[in-house]
Amino acid sequence: MSARAAAPALALFALAVPAHAQRTTPVLVDPAAMPPALLKVTPPMKVRVIDGRTFADLQNDETFRLFAIDVCTLDQHAELAGQPWPCGVVSTSWLTQATLGQWVLCDRLRALPGVTLARCATAHQPDIAAAMIAQGLAITTHDPEVPTPAEYNQLDAMARRTFQGIWHSQFEMPWVYRAHVGAAP
Repeated sequence: MSARAAAPALALFALAVPAHAQRTTPVLVDPAAMPPALLKVTPPMKVRVIDGRTFADLQNDETFRLFAIDVCTLDQHAELAGQPWPCGVVSTSWLTQATLGQWVLCDRLRALPGVTLARCATAHQPDIAAAMIAQGLAITTHDPEVPTPAEYNQLDAMARRTFQGIWHSQFEMPWVYRAHVGAAP
């Protein structure tokens, strides 16, 4: 696991002490004592899943959206061999199962009105979005402000080639579906 991927696993943050302070040990700060907006990496949190890419911290209700992915909306369906299936419910169920009873940590990447884009992890999923992409439950998207991780693009290409999850079915891209039904992005 890279240092960047391991960063969300920190429960306490070591703050560098200026050299003139003549201390050799770091100062440890309890992240719960800091306002969430000042922390790039969240403290461990329990979450409430909203949809297949979005959840909220149960303590402070901060809403997070998994960075660089899109998923079927809750009311969206895909079709496999003439049989419709609820792709939005499936991705939401997967995210619920992945986070239920787990401590979730997120690396905040970009703030949008009402939601924070983040890369998130649990003890069992070192990168939740990457796992969803690999299983064909999420589609890689691209944000002009923050580069999409190269591994996301590789996992997306592999899921498509091997017909994982949604790629084994006929479906409308989630952003196209939202535009047709007038749903929020």
